[in-house]
Parts: sequence; C-alpha cells; structure tokens
Amino acid sequence: MQFEEWASKNLRNRYLSLIRRIKEKKLVEQCTVPFVPYVGPHYYDAKYKMLFIGKATYGWGKGDGGQDSGTLKGVLRMDDQALWDHLAYLPQEFIEGTIIPHYGGLITERRRAFWRRIYQLGGQLLRDHPAQDYKRDLRRSEECFRSIAWSNVFKFGALKSAKGNPKRRLIELQKEENSRYGNAFAEEIRALQPDVVIFSTGPNEYDDHIRDLLPEVFIDKDKDVGPPHLRIKEIKGLDTLAFRTCHFQHYSNENFGRLAQFVCDQL
Repeated sequence: MQFEEWASKNLRNRYLSLIRRIKEKKLVEQCTVPFVPYVGPHYYDAKYKMLFIGKATYGWGKGDGGQDSGTLKGVLRMDDQALWDHLAYLPQEFIEGTIIPHYGGLITERRRAFWRRIYQLGGQLLRDHPAQDYKRDLRRSEECFRSIAWSNVFKFGALKSAKGNPKRRLIELQKEENSRYGNAFAEEIRALQPDVVIFSTGPNEYDDHIRDLLPEVFIDKDKDVGPPHLRIKEIKGLDTLAFRTCHFQHYSNENFGRLAQFVCDQL
C-alpha cells in the first residue's frame, strides 16, 4: 500500500480531530495549516529510502502567514474531504513548485540550510557524490527531492511572522491528541519503511519532545555516536537506522561533510 492510501485511512481523522481541538481552543490564528508528510514519487524505488524529520513547519510558502493560504483559520470553511485533500497536496506543491526549481537553478529565492543539507546528503546517498560537491542542477535536484520523504515532529508550526517554533499550548495539544488516539507519529514512520531516519532537531528540548511522542524509543543522553563533536545521537526502537543530529543549519560545510560520510558508512 502506498503511503498516500495508508495516510487517507489512518491519519485523516486524526488530523481533522486535532484541527477541531485547535479551533475549540481559539488558536487557529496562531499556527500554520498542518500538512501530511511529503513522500517523493520515486521514494519507494530509491537506492536508500531516506526520511528527514524537522522540528515544525516555519510558515513556509507564500505570504507572511505562511503555507500559501496563511493561518489555519483560512481553510476552516472547507468540508472534511476538501480539507484533507488540501493538507495532502501542500507538501507536494511546496517541494515540486519551490524546492526543486530552486536547487535546479531556476529561481533565486534563498532557501534555508535544512533543504540545502538534504540536497547534499541525499545527493551523496543516491549517487555517491561527495557531500561537499554542492551545485544547483535540475536533474540532480529532481532526483534528490523526488526520492526522499519529509515530515516534522510537530504538524502545526509557527507563522512566518511569529519567527519561531510552535507555542507551548500548541505543542501540548498535539501531545494530548497523540495520547488520546494512538501514536500516529510512530505509525507514520513505520508505514514509510525508511532505510534511515534523520531527525534534524537539535540537542535541546526536542529530544524530550521526541521521547514524549515516541515513548518506545531510546536516546542516550550521554552518548554521542559518529565523528567527535558533531552531537549525533542514535535513536533505537524505530526498527530502522535512525539518528538525531543538530539542526542542519548549525553545521559548517566541513562538519556536515563528516556527518554525511558517517551516515553513508552506516548504510
């Protein structure tokens, strides 16, 4: 079963329930439209199935509100099916319409380090390019981003104008929903059957968030793996190779090259 079909059967009602809770708490103007994880059309045929997980959407898309249609409030008039279709389409539109063209050299809008590092690491894993061999090329950009899956720890992020991660109440609501209706986050990861999962979330409070949302996983607080000083943690309990790194923007080119080589060596 492809992920899109699985998500429609297993995630749809959970997303809609979470949206209703956020509406009840009058928080719809404080967060982005949520999204269903992006799965590239070549993901299941890739040399390695790579799942990248960030912190939360940071208002990506057009306009100050982010995600093209602005705040969550802007989509609440849709019926449930139309709303689900909208959520599922947003990541595809974002990757295919913005990220791939940018790294293909077709537009000049600056993208964040998160995507640049995925481009470098994905290129190395898929085609054995050195991670330092970074250049914008359309064919390589298409191959890379259509072969990965991407998700976030939290499905609702801060607006662009808020400049940050979700506020405490939004985080609490998502954790409460996770407890009430089962661990959708863990199910999502397992449904994708990745060969490697990279949590680019940083070493601070997000380790605690990951443990709360994935209570079966183990992250050793005291033990780094891989090259020294890169602060890579191994995550056990996901039935696949998984690591937590610092947020990609914190690595120099040299250190990210060492990180990428470490991941390649493990695979």
